Formats: sequence, structure tokens, C-alpha cells
Amino acid sequence: MLACSIHAVTSQFQAAGGNPLIWMISGFLVWGFFQIGGQLAAVTRFLTTTDDKTMKRALFYLVLFQCFIYMSGSIIALGSVILFSTIEKADMIIPTLCMEYLHPLLGGTVIAAASLL
Repeated sequence: MLACSIHAVTSQFQAAGGNPLIWMISGFLVWGFFQIGGQLAAVTRFLTTTDDKTMKRALFYLVLFQCFIYMSGSIIALGSVILFSTIEKADMIIPTLCMEYLHPLLGGTVIAAASLL
């Protein structure tokens, strides 16, 4: 039952122009755990800590934060594919979600913040 529903969501996501589920899982590993070394500003902050305990705690919080952000994005993406199964372009998911479910002021703020990325 669960495998059938995961397959249905994955095929709907691919039909909307998204990526397969295995790509999302590998992206979670890359963005959540292995991305830290590629950001010089983050590495500099970890190297300037006073001791190893502080550095390890900071790394733990960074990985936890990255995982939370990526999982939130994945849940929004999969949920929106279920809500808007007839959407033609995957790029229109966030604007459609904002127009349908958020107050205009909050939706405009979210769209403006997303356009900065």
C-alpha cells in the first residue's frame, strides 16, 4: 500500500516536471550533510570557535538546520504535487500555493523572498 502511494506521488511529481524520489533522497544527503565543506563562510565560522566542543555543537546544529530546511521543502513539494496534480509547470507550484492558501500580504512576501533565491 505504502509503496503504491509512493510510486503514485513520484510519478505525479515526475509528470509535473520534478525529479524522481531517489534524486530527492540523494539531494537530502548532499544538502543536509555534505554541503557544509563547500561554504567558505560557514567553514570559517567553525574554524574560529574557541574549542572542539563548541565546534562540534555548532556543526550538529547546522546539520540539523539544513535537514529541517530540506525536509520542509520536500514535504511542500510532494504535498503540492498531490494538491495540484494538473499543474503544467513545476515552477508554478510555489506561486500557486501562495495564491490559493495564503493571505495576499503573506503570499506576496513569500513570493518576493523566493524570487531572491
